[in-house]
Amino acid sequence: VIFKAHWAKEGEDYIPLNMWDPQLMYEWVYRIYDLAVKMQRSEGNYQKLKILGKNFKFVRRGNALGLFIDIRDLPPANDPIWQVD
Repeated sequence: VIFKAHWAKEGEDYIPLNMWDPQLMYEWVYRIYDLAVKMQRSEGNYQKLKILGKNFKFVRRGNALGLFIDIRDLPPANDPIWQVD
């Protein structure tokens, strides 16, 4: 999309494109991690810390740190990107 797309010029019709910023995602995960470590040290556990109202756990794949959140009970996303024409 990014490299083969025709970008609209001023006054042309367009479709907004929103994308995730990997750097912001990385920084957010590590902020959560730092907060969880502080809670673990002070309270003995970080389970009071919730994301989307849910408990979570940290996962590592190689050097990558991530979060696992079970959200199977939440309603599915209905943003236009998930719509099927």
